[in-house]
This record gives sequence, C-alpha cells and structure tokens, in this order.
Amino acid sequence: MAIIDSIAALEATVGKPPPAIGLKVIDHVDATAQRWLASSPLMFAGVGNAPDIAITLVGGARGFACSDGVTLAIPLDHFDAPHLLQAGAGFGSLFLLPGIGETLRINGTVASIDGMARIAVSECYVHCAKALIRSDFWKAEPTDERPGDAAAFAAAKPADGAGDDRSRRPRRRQPQGRPCRAGWQQATATR
Repeated sequence: MAIIDSIAALEATVGKPPPAIGLKVIDHVDATAQRWLASSPLMFAGVGNAPDIAITLVGGARGFACSDGVTLAIPLDHFDAPHLLQAGAGFGSLFLLPGIGETLRINGTVASIDGMARIAVSECYVHCAKALIRSDFWKAEPTDERPGDAAAFAAAKPADGAGDDRSRRPRRRQPQGRPCRAGWQQATATR
C-alpha cells in the first residue's frame, strides 16, 4: 500500500474535491456564523505555527465567543491553555453546537491578547457533519470500560504523568460565564 504524504498523493487516490467546495469558504464572519457563535458553548482551537502547533479546549456559556465580522474575540479565561496564544500565531477553531452534526470553522491569526484573544479572521465556513455522523458522536453512550469514580480514574493514568501538562500551567479560576458581548463592548470602547 502506498503512503499518502501530500495533497497530490491524496488527490491521486481519492480524486480532487468538486470546485463548489471552495465556494463555501469566506474571509469574514457573516450573519449565519454570528448566529452559530451566539449558540455555541464549546470550541476546539489549534494554535501556533509549524512545527509547534498545540490544541486547547475553549468553552463557556453560549455566546462566549463573538465577532465584529473581521475579528473573532474570545475571553482568555475561557481557554483551558491561554498560555498557548501568541500574537502572530496561526489559529484554527472548530465550534460545536450540542446535537448538531455540522461544525463552524473560523481560521486566522492571533492579532492581540489583552484579556480577550482577538483573531484576525481569514477563513470562515460551515463544515459538513460526516465525521460526527460516522462516529455517532451525539449518540455515544459510556462504556463499562470507564473508571467508576475520580479515584479510579486517577489510578488508571500513567504513573509518570506522561501527557499530563497540569504541572506546567498555573492554577486558574473557573470562567465566570460572562457573555462575550460585555467583554467585546468593554474592549472596543477602550480602543
């Protein structure tokens, strides 16, 4: 079996995507994406530039992230790992809505970090539901293989703490759950 190590090799194997796929990508956050942001309580974010790219989880009350169309704004205290954000770094996000298969993708560059992460938007689009449908993600039920309580879970982790970066990051308060609008209005009023 041949190894697929490039876009050209992938396209040679499965074919090129139809041209219409490129038409769904826009360079701003439109009204549809604004409504999605207002309803989403969870985002996955990839941050950095090759080869140092990391992923963090971001969440809060619905509407924790907002946009003025060209900038995506997210309160820093909603990031699990805000220390990953660096001005000028690449940023890719995936917003989920509970029970909905499609996802919202917003990509760009970290423009500034001042209590809010501000992302200069370069791409925005709704991503199809294929992966969530194939995984039955929203239908998933816990298995009997999971630890029954916190002590069992802690006992099941590797003894050397491999993969656990909690020791390297400072303890932080839990997010206050304030909606992004208040933070956005405060931050833009001081510009």
